[in-house]
Amino acid sequence: MRRWISCAVFACVFVVVDVLAQTIGGGVSGARVAFVSVGALLAAVIVTASKSGDAPVHWPGGSPVRELAKGGASALVALGAWVIFWGALFPYVSMNDTVSIMHSPLRVSNQHPLVYGVFLRALGIGGDEASYLPGVIAYVGVQMLLWFATLACALAYARWWGSPRWVRLVVVAWWALNPIVANYTFAVVKDALWGPFAVLLSLACHYVYVCSRAGEAHRLRFAFWLPTGAILIGFMVLRNNALAVALVAALMLAWWGRRSWKIACPVLAVALAIGFVPGKISEHYLGPHKSVEAMAVPLQTTAYALKVEPSCIGPKYRSVLNRILPIEQWASLYYPTNVDAIKYNAQFRSELADQHAGELMAGWRIAAEKCPTVIAEGFGRHTQDGWRIDSTLLGNDDQSFFTAPVSNACGSQTCQRDLAAPLIDRGLSPQPWWPTGFSSELTSAGRAVASSPLGKIGPWMWALVLLGVGFAARRRTGEALALFGVAALIWGSLLVAAPTFHPLRYFQFVVPLSAVGLAILTGGRAGKAREDA
Repeated sequence: MRRWISCAVFACVFVVVDVLAQTIGGGVSGARVAFVSVGALLAAVIVTASKSGDAPVHWPGGSPVRELAKGGASALVALGAWVIFWGALFPYVSMNDTVSIMHSPLRVSNQHPLVYGVFLRALGIGGDEASYLPGVIAYVGVQMLLWFATLACALAYARWWGSPRWVRLVVVAWWALNPIVANYTFAVVKDALWGPFAVLLSLACHYVYVCSRAGEAHRLRFAFWLPTGAILIGFMVLRNNALAVALVAALMLAWWGRRSWKIACPVLAVALAIGFVPGKISEHYLGPHKSVEAMAVPLQTTAYALKVEPSCIGPKYRSVLNRILPIEQWASLYYPTNVDAIKYNAQFRSELADQHAGELMAGWRIAAEKCPTVIAEGFGRHTQDGWRIDSTLLGNDDQSFFTAPVSNACGSQTCQRDLAAPLIDRGLSPQPWWPTGFSSELTSAGRAVASSPLGKIGPWMWALVLLGVGFAARRRTGEALALFGVAALIWGSLLVAAPTFHPLRYFQFVVPLSAVGLAILTGGRAGKAREDA
């Protein structure tokens, strides 16, 4: 009965959200509602049908570390596949943000992670070197080995957890053959280097949780907590807006691992302190980080209100808005799913937006109280690509899959060419290893996947929810929260602050994490035959 209830709830929620997406699009199709209903119910039934991984099962015993050699041997298959994909796009694929970071790490550190920029410069990327090629090869080597180590750990953990062999083979195949996963192992993009830390932190949270449930948390020693602290530091310093998520994750780890608090608490506290240092250095030299970077929702919903219901915006708030950007521009520049057209307009005065952030938020709150429906509609339109199954930009792989030195459109018709030219002069012109036809086929296949729903954030959010339903149906809801809690927090932070949900790079780590989640779902459960309360 629990399985059927879980399936029904998932199908109902999915259909309601899809109807909302259709409403935003202009109309509801009865045929689509029927199709989505059947599809959602069928997907939930498949995920919950197998009894593999049903609670309760016994604690596996031992340590996942004992399986690391076998996990690493299996991960070599994926490593080989990634090298093949890299060969088709050798040596360098990236985006415009990386160009800004490599040339001025400190100057842009109020928007991009300082540590990432310092790392690039330490490798000789972005300085006065005659060629950036050696540095790029070193960078890709580090990043690819980091993803390799992450997969090895995930496979070792899945093996220790009792996941079926066929599922572990699926994990290897998914990580090896999925062009999106492969692309992020060698793309010189800040999110690509951050992704492994997000996956490893998710695994660490699950491990501490199941140890706690099994009454084994007291066995967690320095050998576990020190690497976990290092993972937490990497998670924080390679993404400016991950600090709050890291704090919550650290609190969860400390609570579940409280039986080893004498080790856990100092290590986690030191890790958090170190993780905050780059931000403080940036603030020391540049002042507070740009508040406008976190104000996408107020800016977007205000522009939407000015476009459809100007009376929602009071005179005082209108005056503040007019000082930041001429009032008539707000509605004309409004684009439903991306705030950048407003934020990067030549007339937008970001320094005034930062100075008057308090007034902006106060005015926005008043507008929300006066016209809650209009503001809610604007919020739904802005965030829709983060929760709908069919993106508004299907067919576009911008900032989701990288195939050139500057892969994304960046503000003008010549922007990509202008930013890429100096990089090509420094030895980063495309030099594929493989015959032109084979390289083109690999690249085209990757772009086709990235241009499909698999290259968008919304479907991957639903993939995690569906796996969560599988855990809930097996009476393992706590495990789902532990394993996917970091991803849920990241998604939530995007929901309230992201300028757009178009780029998969914000959430890319969920693509490989979903396969690991399937392995853990079909494996055992720590709990010494105890069920969730």
